[in-house]
Amino acid sequence: MVFEQAVAFHGRGQLAEAGSLFAAILEHNAGHFPSLQRLAAVRRFQGRLEESRELLARAVERFPDSADAQNSLGNTLNALGRADEAVTAYRRATQLRADFPEAYLNLANSLKELGQYQDAAAAYREAIARRPDYVEAHTNLGVVLDRLHRLEEALASFRAAVDFDGGARLGFSLCLNNVGLALSALNRHEEALEFFERARAAEPEAAEPVFNEGIVRLAMGDFERGWRDYEARLRMPGRRVTSEFAQPVWDGKADISGKTILLHAEQGLGDTILFARYVPEVVKTGARVVLEVQKPLAGLMSGMAGVAQVVTPGEAVPGFDLHASFGSLPGILGVPAIPGRDGYFRVSKHGGDRRTVGVCWAGNPKYALDYRRSVPLGIFSRLFGVEGVRFVSLQKDWRPDDEGILAGIRNLDLGLIRQVEGLADTAALLARMDLVITVDTVIAHLAGALGKPVWVLLPFSSYWVWGRRAEDCDWYASARLFRQKKAGDWAGVLERVCLGLG
Repeated sequence: MVFEQAVAFHGRGQLAEAGSLFAAILEHNAGHFPSLQRLAAVRRFQGRLEESRELLARAVERFPDSADAQNSLGNTLNALGRADEAVTAYRRATQLRADFPEAYLNLANSLKELGQYQDAAAAYREAIARRPDYVEAHTNLGVVLDRLHRLEEALASFRAAVDFDGGARLGFSLCLNNVGLALSALNRHEEALEFFERARAAEPEAAEPVFNEGIVRLAMGDFERGWRDYEARLRMPGRRVTSEFAQPVWDGKADISGKTILLHAEQGLGDTILFARYVPEVVKTGARVVLEVQKPLAGLMSGMAGVAQVVTPGEAVPGFDLHASFGSLPGILGVPAIPGRDGYFRVSKHGGDRRTVGVCWAGNPKYALDYRRSVPLGIFSRLFGVEGVRFVSLQKDWRPDDEGILAGIRNLDLGLIRQVEGLADTAALLARMDLVITVDTVIAHLAGALGKPVWVLLPFSSYWVWGRRAEDCDWYASARLFRQKKAGDWAGVLERVCLGLG
């Protein structure tokens, strides 16, 4: 009777009451397995993870052949950040009960978290084999296949999630959005539009499919509709929303001559540099222009003509009358042609005594799609075999395996970048280069904004700025683009770069 009452409390979400009753049962019967399981689940939801682990350890010790106990133990270990131990528990659960799709899904999720994508894919397939309509497994299988650059297979998995979901389980809008993303990753942008539009219809309040459709339209050169949908980014989690300011948003129609406008960054460093080309257009309105930008950019952007003041996040912002986000400026201004294609930052140049090439092979590893854009140094380093070139590293942060590779390279200057404090210093260093070769990171945008010849190494599906044409783009006239011909094929890209440099 007490157990049934505790279960009822648990079912209604009354965790404190349920926990008290389950604990009372265990005081009288320490081996009551259902209460051990239930109390462990309650403690996990309450955030009392170590207590949950201890309860499940007792359950496993008393009932070593319980697949449910092993699976629950894996869940708690995973919540504790001990994914490697969780994998052991989940594997044991699947050994104890072959027909246990939930345990296979949990196993796959932990393997994915550990970066073991091949093994994760295999575990997701095991879950699907036991439950063919397992939407979560199809979706996550698509995610890891994308990480493995198996884009066609990823698309098939996302399509299966749409077919099996039917709007009932995981979230039809999410499933449709995933198909759209997979199609755009395959450069099938026209097909992707259909799925983003269907996702918008399935969940009209969702911002992500609107934003993603905007990105696809921008990549296709449909700027009128693209900029409109691009505004949905301001409704996405983690974005700086305009409601933070009491002052109104500038819509581009009101006369702002003599007024103070705050232009604020709300994306990455590269995006801020990209949209900085529109600052002179705002200056032309006669407004007093104040910029709020990321700290590394403050020195560089304070030198822009007509800018009254530059502040960084956390600093006091002077009084202003209205504001706009950097990324909203193209849509607000409606400039017929893209300004600043030939460069809009200026620094003095000091040439070298022979051909000097600045290089950057990796971006910020925290960026969600960094696995697509960064080149392993083991592949990139073949560039350093080109004779007659002085290479200068523009890479401040190295990956774990980089140091050993760099130790064997003799014609790469690693010291100059260590003297750089901010992007103004980086710009001055770039000005000394005859050419910059970089992946799609802030260095690419900075070189383009300086009008510096820059070769940008791009994944099969690139950021919208780089468009879809073979070797050039609308935004930086000095950029030459080297695109992967198939997903993950950096070796082919480096071969063409070496031929071009040699």
